[in-house]
Amino acid sequence: MVRNGQVDFEFGPRPQDPFSHGLEIRQIYSYSFAVVCRADHPSIGARSLVQLRGYDWVLSHPIDRVSISLHKLIEAQAADGVCRVHYVRSVLGALAIVRDSDMLTMFPWPLVETPDVRGRCVALHLDEIVHESTTCLIKRRCEPLQGPALVFYEAFRKIARESLQSSDSTTRRIFSMVDRVAE
Repeated sequence: MVRNGQVDFEFGPRPQDPFSHGLEIRQIYSYSFAVVCRADHPSIGARSLVQLRGYDWVLSHPIDRVSISLHKLIEAQAADGVCRVHYVRSVLGALAIVRDSDMLTMFPWPLVETPDVRGRCVALHLDEIVHESTTCLIKRRCEPLQGPALVFYEAFRKIARESLQSSDSTTRRIFSMVDRVAE
């Protein structure tokens, strides 16, 4: 949609080559992902992905966007017939399912700190990094942001900077977990 001019820009993961031709891709922030389960889940003490073998998963993004080690675990379990992977359209959908089941999910660490998640779900403290992601500003090459698109982007940057200094501890905690790549 950016390429054909339907929208001026988008925020999202880095487009896969060869889809990035003709686009300017500016990294905005990066963050790591956490494996998340309900607060009283049987796997609470797990320290490695191998200890999560046998559980079903609910993901809000395609399996090829998860870490290689998690991808291999899920594929191996699926081959053994002991694992199912369900897909939902949003992290909030995954959260709603995980809160009331033995399923596991994976979502950005900053979201673990939000009031909707904190206390209801738990991020497992695994020894290995599960996945890292970068969110990018994607726009057509050689076309500067103008008008409402530029105003939105500048407001986004201002709010992100101010949120690091917020008097609200939850907001500060969330934004401190986001590595700002571009200013």
